[in-house]
Amino acid sequence: MKIAIIGAGIAGLTAAREFIKRGANVTVFEKARGLGGRVSTKRLPWGTLDIGAQYFTARNKRFQRQVAQWVKQNNAKQWSFTPYKVTASGLCAKPDNIQRYVGVPGMNSIAHALAGDIDVCTNTRIDSITRCTNGWQLSSAESKITNDRYDWVVASMPAEQSRALLADTAIAQHIPETVHEPCWALALATRGNRHYWRFARVNNNSLESSVIIDHSTGVAAIGDWSMGGKVEGAYLSGVDLVRRLFA
Repeated sequence: MKIAIIGAGIAGLTAAREFIKRGANVTVFEKARGLGGRVSTKRLPWGTLDIGAQYFTARNKRFQRQVAQWVKQNNAKQWSFTPYKVTASGLCAKPDNIQRYVGVPGMNSIAHALAGDIDVCTNTRIDSITRCTNGWQLSSAESKITNDRYDWVVASMPAEQSRALLADTAIAQHIPETVHEPCWALALATRGNRHYWRFARVNNNSLESSVIIDHSTGVAAIGDWSMGGKVEGAYLSGVDLVRRLFA
């Protein structure tokens, strides 16, 4: 089985690893020059900046085992953090019992740990996919794509982008049109830097916790948005996809 995964975030990389365990031939395509998606880390002249999630939690037992492995490998660690809330009197501590984790040295370290020796093509934006008699063909403006055919195409991007890429497939109508709300993130050092995160927060937590699959044509859509919008959800969506295909 030959599989193309579009998007090298936690969902896509997790799915890739799970597919490879089952003997599939997998290639991951990523439009950015680095890995991570929701856990991307940006290098600036004055330091590094986590431009996505600032931490993650682990409630599912399977994800807890994965996090424990990252911690053992020094790719992640527990984050000692005291939450605060804004009151009429100012900021007040609001301790809780939630265990939080961060990537080490940056959040994208967990993405690199997942990637391992997976074949990842960075700086490659997939513009369209075409169904042929012997599989799927991908097109890229960078002209880096060969004439390879794929049995499956898995879109591992924000729902809005996945819906646009898969517009001519049967599952496009099942992918929500508007899932995310953007936000501005501000990093402070000797000077400030603002980053606009277009697909920041999932605005509809009532979404069904499930990946979207069309077995008849070999196309699927996964991502954190399909399972709650968190790093853990991204991981579980990748696991769930492969589990359902090989059930």
